[in-house]
Amino acid sequence: MSRPAPREIAARLDALRQAMAGRQLAAYVVPTSDPHQSEYVPAVWRRREWISGFTGSAGTAVVTREGAWLWTDARYWLQAAQQLPADAFELQRDGARDVPKPAQWLASRLRAGDAVGVDPACVSIAQWRAWTEALAPSGVRLEPVAENLVDAIWRERPSLPAEPVMALDVAFAGRPWEDKVAELRDELRRARCDAHVVAALDSVAWLLNIRGRDVECNPLVVSYAIVTPERLLLFVDEAKLPAAVRRHLGGVEIHPYGAFFAVLAELAQKERRFWVDPAHTSQAVLERLLASGAEVHEAPSPILLAKAVKNETEIAGMRACHVRDGAAVCRFLVWLEEAMAAHAEVDEVSAAERLYAYRAEGAHFQGLSFATISAYGRNGAIVHYGPERGTCAKLEPAGLYLLDSGAQYLDGTTDITRTVAVGPVSREQQEAFTRVLKGHIAVATARFPDGTTGAQLDAFARRPLWESGIDYAHRTGHGVGHFLCVHEGPIGIGTGSNTPLKPRMVLSNEPGYYRAGAFGIRLENLVEVVELSPGEEGVPFYGFASLTLCPIDLRCVLPDLLDEGERAWLDAYHRTVRTELEPLLRDPRERRWLERATRPV
Repeated sequence: MSRPAPREIAARLDALRQAMAGRQLAAYVVPTSDPHQSEYVPAVWRRREWISGFTGSAGTAVVTREGAWLWTDARYWLQAAQQLPADAFELQRDGARDVPKPAQWLASRLRAGDAVGVDPACVSIAQWRAWTEALAPSGVRLEPVAENLVDAIWRERPSLPAEPVMALDVAFAGRPWEDKVAELRDELRRARCDAHVVAALDSVAWLLNIRGRDVECNPLVVSYAIVTPERLLLFVDEAKLPAAVRRHLGGVEIHPYGAFFAVLAELAQKERRFWVDPAHTSQAVLERLLASGAEVHEAPSPILLAKAVKNETEIAGMRACHVRDGAAVCRFLVWLEEAMAAHAEVDEVSAAERLYAYRAEGAHFQGLSFATISAYGRNGAIVHYGPERGTCAKLEPAGLYLLDSGAQYLDGTTDITRTVAVGPVSREQQEAFTRVLKGHIAVATARFPDGTTGAQLDAFARRPLWESGIDYAHRTGHGVGHFLCVHEGPIGIGTGSNTPLKPRMVLSNEPGYYRAGAFGIRLENLVEVVELSPGEEGVPFYGFASLTLCPIDLRCVLPDLLDEGERAWLDAYHRTVRTELEPLLRDPRERRWLERATRPV
């Protein structure tokens, strides 16, 4: 989607306000999410981006008769400030002190009797309920608008994606999809439910061992599924199913994607009690079920935890793909170091393309797991920076370069951030880097009892920064799927990550520090939760094992700031990196670089 000019954004807002007036709406909300409550959405559903010009993966646009506002979290404050047309949109820094949430803000601005319109297909059941409760005390009502008003004014809107579906062989998936469905049906029986609506795209893909290319960087298929004790219905564009996939899905009832709501209403006449996940199912689904007379059981889908705890094949694949991925990143870092020494012309986009080429040479490569964050100098302070050809920065042989990247492989998903010196760095940068490293090591070496959540571990990473009066405004970690979404719930490390961690879960460990207008630092490894020796009275204790294998730039480290245990961890990690990656680096130059990069502190 090309970047619109400010006057084009203004024209779109005028058209939206005319549509609002026709429905007597005082405000209209344009969320980021789609009918499946996705974080990353296909072009056809990028409505918030189209109306605002802001391309980040998180945000909510609110349009009234008088103005327009966009809420986004701290990862995107700098990016949103650059992309939003100042004469059309006002940025609301979500999470900042004294900045209300959109619903609270609307409740304080609108009058009793006013209506706030939103497409119920793009809002989860939980979010709809929260908004309704926030608006009610002010007499403002949330109005479901089934015909999306942005769609009504969006000329040349993209079509639904039509990429072919692929079956993920059990050699990679670890279990036949029939076994997963059988376990889900056991959960249905225990909950005394007659059907489960599976709306989240990654849940459908995991359940049926299918993958696709409908969402950029996410191997997903636009689809719904409904599971009953006797039937399994898949709603998908049938033209996207090759013969091999149809054979793979033998026994599954295939229905057109567009027939989902009609079939759901028909089923609701027979299967009385439906299980829906309120965080991952739209309000539109709930409304259709209730209108059809169904009883609704709201609870997190059992698929979420089953997907988060990798099976033995999946976790083995995650380990294997990280070895290949680490070798590709190391080859890139050798190339980058040599290019900087030779004063070659390298910019942020060309650097990202070179890394892609190294990854693409590896086995089972399927593409990137997210758009590469290739950020030199001050651009590193933009947490989710996206370089663009023609306007991106050229790398100079001085300062810091932040590279956050990942790939999709048939056997797993990777996500790694390294901040490296491309020339001389200041002591201020080294101290900040070392404090981020200390936080990373604190999480990597954590030992915790069964029942511990990521919310409880978050401060481990922040303490070394807090001691110096600094912090970072994003979560310390997120869950990661197996050849699925690089951001996978329900686990993470940060506020709100309240799901207990269990062995074979995979998540990121990525503290950082960002000096606006100057530089950014982030160090990220993916880790798996592993079982350690039990505590008193046999209480299970867990820890983390690093999956990511790539040197941490010692040129940026102040060894005197590390204690003995931290130095020991860093040396041991680098020994593992050298042992695992050296066989894959056949060029003597690359082997010499690896030996130097993993030397003892």
